[in-house]
Amino acid sequence: MDHSDDTTSIYGLTDPRTGELRYVGKADNPAKRLIHHWADKADTPKRRWLDQLAANNQKPELILLEKVPQSQWKKKERTWIGRLLALGVRLLNIPRQGGKGATSRVDQGERDRRRFWSKVDKRHGLVAVINGCKSRCWERGGAKGPGGYAIFHVSHRGVGKNVPAHRWAYEHSIGPVPKGYHVHHRCRNRICVRPSHLVVLTPREHKHADLKTHCKWGHPFSGGNLITRPNGVRACRICEGRRNHRGQWQESYRIRHQEYEKRYRADPVNKEKL
Repeated sequence: MDHSDDTTSIYGLTDPRTGELRYVGKADNPAKRLIHHWADKADTPKRRWLDQLAANNQKPELILLEKVPQSQWKKKERTWIGRLLALGVRLLNIPRQGGKGATSRVDQGERDRRRFWSKVDKRHGLVAVINGCKSRCWERGGAKGPGGYAIFHVSHRGVGKNVPAHRWAYEHSIGPVPKGYHVHHRCRNRICVRPSHLVVLTPREHKHADLKTHCKWGHPFSGGNLITRPNGVRACRICEGRRNHRGQWQESYRIRHQEYEKRYRADPVNKEKL
């Protein structure tokens, strides 16, 4: 009797450059599973390793470690990973204890990272050439919050909340944001989450960084052309002068028209017509 359907394989992926074993997994068809690894775009250590190989026109080598019964594969996979880690092998498995398979739970942080970066477009965003940025924006799709900022839903111990996507990207790519500080887009693209386009500023610095540098007609808000009103609103002196001139002309026209009306009505000839 053929019992091949009751067994599965514990396999490994090795680095063709060094021959070092880098990943241990389980699959009924390891060759087909390798294709799925290439198709998985989640931002993980394994994905980054595969991208490095692809950049050198290489691919990992597949080796069969053991054939095991279907009912024991989790235990066997954990055993293999534990032994290899004890020997100092640098595995890329997440979580490290193994037994994850295709449907098992992943730690919450890793799940959030996969979910976040799966909606980020790194290829078709705007190319920012402002404030020191000279690279393409990484634009995140999905929900938008107040002001058009991209938002990301996270949960902690069963409590969910929406956070600004760019702040989440900064905290998980660069480091924590000091209390009371803001994360500013140097590229001025509110859905961009590229860490190199983000910078931490104080609220005062952030306010001035977001101020417009020119009026809608292209006049600079600087030097003698800048008017700052008592309520903090900034205005363009050139445009204000034009508006004042137009207002003065309209007032002059109104006065002349009133004088003409008085003379017209005072004329005896015109009174008969009225």
